[in-house]
Amino acid sequence: MIRLVALDLDDTLLRPDLTISPACRQVLQEAAARGVKITIASGRMYRATLPFAEILEISGIPLLTYNGALVRFAGYGETLFHQPLPVAAAVRLIGALRRIGLHINVFVDDDLYMEDLSEEGKRYIERNKVPVKLTSDLTAVLANGPTKILAAGEPEAIIEAEKELNAEFQGEIVFARSRPRFLECLAPGVNKGVALAKVARYYGLDAREVMAVGDAPNDREMLAWAGVGVAMAGAPPEVQAVADWTAPSNEEDGVAVALRRYVLGE
Repeated sequence: MIRLVALDLDDTLLRPDLTISPACRQVLQEAAARGVKITIASGRMYRATLPFAEILEISGIPLLTYNGALVRFAGYGETLFHQPLPVAAAVRLIGALRRIGLHINVFVDDDLYMEDLSEEGKRYIERNKVPVKLTSDLTAVLANGPTKILAAGEPEAIIEAEKELNAEFQGEIVFARSRPRFLECLAPGVNKGVALAKVARYYGLDAREVMAVGDAPNDREMLAWAGVGVAMAGAPPEVQAVADWTAPSNEEDGVAVALRRYVLGE
C-alpha cells in the first residue's frame, strides 16, 4: 500500500502555465483523505515551493527542495535535512562557470544571489516568483555554504558544461539537469532519491510504501528508489528506463492518472 507520494513540480504536477489542474487537485485531496502523505520534490527553492504546498494544503510534512539538498517542513519551517556545498569547491565552481560563460545563481539561506540580471536571470525570477539579491562578487556570499548553485544557458551549452564540470569536479560536486536550460550543482550524495529515503525513514516507511512521480534527469534517483516510480510522457529515455510506469503528460493530468492507478486503486 502506498502511504507517501512525492511529486516533482515543473513539467510533472504543474501545467505549462505553472498551475495545478482541478483534476490533479481533486485526486490529491482524495488520497490525502485516505491518510496518504503528499509531498513535493523539486529543484526549486523552499520559498518557491511553499506556495504550491499551500495550494495543496500540505502542512506539517517535509518538502524536498533544492533537488534534495534542503528538506524542510511545510507550515512551520523546521529543517529535517540540509547538505550545502563545500565552500572551497563552490568558489572554484563559480570561477569555472564564469570561464564557461553560463549565468550563475547562488542560493544561500533560501535567498537567491546573482551578479547580473541577464536574460537567463530574468527568466528564472519570472518563473519562480522570487526576489533576487545582486552582488558584485558571488564568492563573497558563500560564508554559510550555498545550498545549491544553478547554471543556466542554452541547452547545448548546458550539456557540454555538465561533461566538462563532471571531469573537473569529480567527487567534489554532483551535477544534474532539471530542465534543458538548467544545471543543478550540489554537494556529493545529494539527490531527490536520498532525500526521499530520509523522509520515508522519518515516517517509518520503506520504499515499497512510497510512490514518486517526475520527468527529468534529476528525478532518476527518486524514481529508482521508490517502490513505484512513475515517469511523465515525454521524459527522456534514461528517466523512463528507471520508472515502473509512464503516465500521460502534465497537460493530460498525468499525476491524477498515476494516483488513481497506484494509490486509489481505480
